Amino acid sequence: MYIDESGSIKPMQKEFYVITGVIIHESDVQDIERHIEKYKLTNFEKCDIEIHTFHMWNGSGEFEIYHVSQRRLHLRNLYKAINLFPITIIGVVIDKIKMNSPNFINWNLLKTAWTFMAERFDMFLQENEQKGMIIVDSNTKKPNSEIHAIITKIKRNGSDYHDVRNILEQPLFADSKDSVGLQIADSISYSIYKNFCRSPYEDFYENYVYSKYRRNIYTNEVLGYGLKVFPN
Repeated sequence: MYIDESGSIKPMQKEFYVITGVIIHESDVQDIERHIEKYKLTNFEKCDIEIHTFHMWNGSGEFEIYHVSQRRLHLRNLYKAINLFPITIIGVVIDKIKMNSPNFINWNLLKTAWTFMAERFDMFLQENEQKGMIIVDSNTKKPNSEIHAIITKIKRNGSDYHDVRNILEQPLFADSKDSVGLQIADSISYSIYKNFCRSPYEDFYENYVYSKYRRNIYTNEVLGYGLKVFPN
């Protein structure tokens, strides 16, 4: 599972903090990489450009040379491609305004978010009788050591609600420019963030992202399974 984040963990900045996990089976990785390389060549005429949807949407960084209409088309082509990939996503959305209330004064935001993520990934692996690893964008806003410590403790002791038994090794930290999986995680995380902020982002979340969430295997429900919003 490849994990990236959107928003800020700082209490006074933005309303939501989002982490998103994109689950890709190892047998599908190379095929997805080829498709993303083709997407980059078709849309940007080069394959060494890093997909960063914040910059694509806002026309900054490497994407400032493209007109807004081009960037919107590039994004639509990206999300159309992602929608066809054999991936499953898990999104954790922390409402920082609600979490700032006295009821949650002793809750650690980062630990809460990553615990919810680890629980749901482990449950997915258990349902599919698989083992899996976690790969995290090394450019995350929190020190890698802090995330490493949270995941290690969850693997060793479980959480209050779930024994984690199917996540292998310690989390790996990689530069997103070298990882297609992390670039896809960036794209999906930003769409979830924009949706919860009710910020304009065309129909990318509704039409291309939402259908990829992990679901309850019996009821097909998304909320609580592929999407955890806290506090709700």
